[in-house]
Amino acid sequence: MPVVFDGIGKDAWEMSLASLAPRGLMVTFGNASGKVPPFDINRLSAMGSLYVTRPTLMTYTADSGEMRKSANDLFKKVINGDAHGHQILLSFRGLLLRGCVVAWTRVVSCGGAVA
Repeated sequence: MPVVFDGIGKDAWEMSLASLAPRGLMVTFGNASGKVPPFDINRLSAMGSLYVTRPTLMTYTADSGEMRKSANDLFKKVINGDAHGHQILLSFRGLLLRGCVVAWTRVVSCGGAVA
């Protein structure tokens, strides 16, 4: 898979990493089963030059103007019928999608490609 969004944490970490395609992006945003254990970062290169990010709500909502813009963007999509249930759920779980798009854009702009 080119991207994995993991809100489970410890119990899904290894399986999520293993499911990524070369140059894939792992977005870990929750710890439902516990914290992800420490790991050797060199494994990311050995598994296909993988990317990992851990976005948090506070980073994307620290500025009230940015938080309002993110919320307005989401509500416009809902009103226009452009957002589906799963997108709304993920957006409300911390407005993380915006951060994930930024992260993925950075991956692609650095030469990463979806396999």
